[in-house]
Amino acid sequence: MKYKLFHILMFAGVTATLFGYSLTENQTNRANANAATTTATPLSVTPAAGATITPCIMATQDAATPAIGTPNPIPVIEYALPSEALHEFIYAGVKFTITKAIISNHDKTGVTSAKGGFIDLAFSATNTAPYSARLDAAKLQIQLHDCQTFQLPLGNIQSKDTAIIKLNTAVDRVINWSDASLSVLETDKEPLALSLNAGPSLSLYPIALTPGNAADGMNNNGQGFTFKVKQASLDVDGATESAEVRADVGMRFIKLTVNISYVTGDSPALVSADDFRLYADDTPYNRVFETEATALDVKSNYDLTLWFLVPVGAKTLVLNALPDGSQPVKITLVQP
Repeated sequence: MKYKLFHILMFAGVTATLFGYSLTENQTNRANANAATTTATPLSVTPAAGATITPCIMATQDAATPAIGTPNPIPVIEYALPSEALHEFIYAGVKFTITKAIISNHDKTGVTSAKGGFIDLAFSATNTAPYSARLDAAKLQIQLHDCQTFQLPLGNIQSKDTAIIKLNTAVDRVINWSDASLSVLETDKEPLALSLNAGPSLSLYPIALTPGNAADGMNNNGQGFTFKVKQASLDVDGATESAEVRADVGMRFIKLTVNISYVTGDSPALVSADDFRLYADDTPYNRVFETEATALDVKSNYDLTLWFLVPVGAKTLVLNALPDGSQPVKITLVQP
């Protein structure tokens, strides 16, 4: 597995927002500057889209510090993201893991600040899919309780690859992780928003669909086939144009794996993605991506995987096979 360093951002005044899970008040305040590096413990969760987060509250300007004759030593403050907080989430099929999340007033050069400080973040982003993940227009955003916001531009991640994403930049105020949030933002795509203020919860997606029974059909050449939906799911992430992507706003992916068995005929036959339509509330939708089709001999079969994009509020889902054939096939997909 290759590892790539996509971004190490070192600048002031960046903004950020985190998604749908809460943190506890178990914040770390350490006097030891050597403890400034932590490795987050991943939690096996995939956050749901559209989770509720706590609104941030703008901080008022700090009052001027009065001059004193002999100043006291500045205490070292360090807040690490608690281990029970959210540390894993999935976006566009990529598994993101928070490996470092520290807010402190003591930098690596040994300087301790009376007011400001820095935030140090690191994420790993692993794409296990057989297609690249298209994230060049996406931004990962973290927002603290006082509305300080920080953004990390993402990038495309190749199949079977892991990217390392880092941010180390100044903060105006050193505060803990309470009511912090994380988001992934991409124009015209379904956003992901998670609270770092609660324990992990079960993901809404993917949602398993229950397919109807296998059905027989015939094309216009008199060749007969049996179609069986082996797997069906609804998700906010899917594949299109040989890439893993997030669904468009207001849409959801339907992923289907269909077994096609060539039953009767006298010559090789090919059933491809062009021979399928998905009807959502009686409106037809063509597939947006598919695996490679295979020519069949009589009494042979193969599995074809299809992705469709349908409106999020669709009530009925029906897969049509051989819609232009002499004996079309309809298989209903039942939602929970």
